Amino acid sequence: MPKKTKLQPFRSWAASLLFYLGFAAAAVAADAPSNHWPSCRDEKNLAADLKALRRDHASFFRLDALAKSKEGREVWLAELGRGDEKDRRLRPALLVVAGVEGNDLAGTEMAMAFLNRLCEKEKESKEIQSLLESVVVYVIPRLNPDAAERYFMKPRMEMAGDAAPFDADHDGLVDEDVPDDLDGDGMISWLRVEDPKGTLIPHPGDERLLIEADPAKNERGRFLLFLEGKDNDADKKINEDPLGEVNFNRNFPFHYPWFAPDAGVYQICENETRALAEFILGHPNIAAVFTYASNDNLLKTPPSADRSFGRDPQEKIRTEDSKYYEKLGELYREQLGIEKTIDSPSVSGAFSDWIYFHRGILSLCASAWSPDLALALKKEEPEKKEEKKEEANGEKPKDQEKKEEKKEEKKKEKEDERGKTELEYLKWLDENAPDYFIPWKSVKHPDYPNQKAEIGGFAPYAKTLPPAEFLPQLAEKHAEFLMQLLKKLPRIRIQDIEIKALEQNVFEIEVKVENAGFLPTILAHGERTGEIFPTRLETNLPAGAFLAGSPRARVGALHGSGGIEEIRYIVKAPAGTKVEFTLISAQAGRDARTVVLTGGGK
Repeated sequence: MPKKTKLQPFRSWAASLLFYLGFAAAAVAADAPSNHWPSCRDEKNLAADLKALRRDHASFFRLDALAKSKEGREVWLAELGRGDEKDRRLRPALLVVAGVEGNDLAGTEMAMAFLNRLCEKEKESKEIQSLLESVVVYVIPRLNPDAAERYFMKPRMEMAGDAAPFDADHDGLVDEDVPDDLDGDGMISWLRVEDPKGTLIPHPGDERLLIEADPAKNERGRFLLFLEGKDNDADKKINEDPLGEVNFNRNFPFHYPWFAPDAGVYQICENETRALAEFILGHPNIAAVFTYASNDNLLKTPPSADRSFGRDPQEKIRTEDSKYYEKLGELYREQLGIEKTIDSPSVSGAFSDWIYFHRGILSLCASAWSPDLALALKKEEPEKKEEKKEEANGEKPKDQEKKEEKKEEKKKEKEDERGKTELEYLKWLDENAPDYFIPWKSVKHPDYPNQKAEIGGFAPYAKTLPPAEFLPQLAEKHAEFLMQLLKKLPRIRIQDIEIKALEQNVFEIEVKVENAGFLPTILAHGERTGEIFPTRLETNLPAGAFLAGSPRARVGALHGSGGIEEIRYIVKAPAGTKVEFTLISAQAGRDARTVVLTGGGK
């Protein structure tokens, strides 16, 4: 092996480039070990399907490239809505973003299912035709195409971030110790080595899994665990400087994790994340953002708090806004068929958090697939259904003893939570997708010649991509939820105008404005950030005509489902004058009415 030198770091970068080119040379869809792996869209198929939708629905479907990835792939942006561009930019909009995390292939499939559903429904439903004349939909089906393509290459390697070279071990070189497919099975899985320095032990419920040893329980660690690989740079460490990657869901300003190896050099430093941020800044009509990412806030309502004062940042959803998150979360879980709430991990620098906490926009986030989600979607056993039926009829369950035994088993499980979800998920995989877990097999490892080394474990994407049997149905459920969310955007309108003659050529005008949508015209936190343009009511009368009021009146935030505000004027103008009122909201659209000043009436 050539001696590593810090004086020529470009050599390491070049080696990394050759590694990527090796990937590209094998850029053929990886042979799936069995039919449990779903057929997902690669770069070419995604582009072809989007272009076909544009061709078949040209009257309302537009397609553009938001940005180019580091490896030259298009980041596609689809826009759906009728009318010219100026008109569309004034309507309330929903933005759907998938693939913020590079291993989120399922999110892309769900975003595409939503696009297909919209296009299909537009042909047959007058409601959807009308909707696309009053709202706009933006969809970015895959923000990180470079990482997503790793699924279709050999060896298949799961990557949450892009291919940006990064010096993870701070030795002046980049990506010089990458994972290796040691057993030649076409996948980068896991390597476990028996070693006295190990901190892991086999799970008592299933030795295929490892958990952290607890010295307080007199447990001594036995195993080390790595991604499959070896010590390529002879520094006695394995995979310590893997393929450099920036996880886009760690690259945004809210709680940005400075100096984290996967967060990027600075906030919004990547082409793709910058293009996305600029798109949002340039489209103040975006009233809601739906993101596919691991920091789910729909499976369980995120914690809320009252407004923080002074310089303290808001770090929890505002109490006033929380009710909308709660209701939409209930709708989402009902749509998916999930009865219980599920905790999700928090992510520092997450895109969806930046949307709410910095921009003040409603920001929903769903994990397309996870072990917890798989377990929550478990089909009820016929036995349990029968028990429920009997209980509903006032009868006792047949097998009371079994029920008690199960309770005891659950009690025991609670005693030790280590690896509980993985253990249950592994049992679920054994029944539904056994090839998602690779049986451990012994290998002779060059760095551990006299120690037991095994390769196996959860296959790449086993925890982020639903098996083929589940993906289509899940995608349809997501598409239906997004259709319902689209109908819940704020919709502002002039409800009524009343005119009262006070004396000759002096009139009192009362204008009632209403939010006919479910969501508020501005969230409580949106008011605090000051990033949402305020709603206003404008008239064509000159300023001198106003005895009370002004040609431009500010309208406060209107809560959803019928929030109303009344604006009063006293004006001096000749009877018969036509007065135009234009109601303008950044996120709730606009409306206009014309009235004539008369002795009374409307």
